[in-house]
Amino acid sequence: MTIDDPLYVKVDPTFIFCGKSMRATSPVMRAAMELYVNEGIPPGSFLTAVICKELEMAIQRADSNNMWLIPLYYAWFHNEVTAECWGSSEKMRAWVNKKHAEREAKKCP
Repeated sequence: MTIDDPLYVKVDPTFIFCGKSMRATSPVMRAAMELYVNEGIPPGSFLTAVICKELEMAIQRADSNNMWLIPLYYAWFHNEVTAECWGSSEKMRAWVNKKHAEREAKKCP
């Protein structure tokens, strides 16, 4: 999947939830979200906890900026991406495997 693909998910910096905008998130976090959703590349421990809906773990792993943005991340995943790719560790593992298989299938002629 390429950025030109109409199915490519892009994090819109104007997405707002409870007065917080995705502009408050770092470009690195937005890129990690896009890589996970589009390519199935696992993100770091904080975003993994968010994707798996492990709130206590997300709080423990959040830095000082992301701590206050957890509801924004949850809202973005809930509103902007397929439920197939987030909500539990099982869903995350299945999504990573699915995207890996799609990449491998593209390699084979």
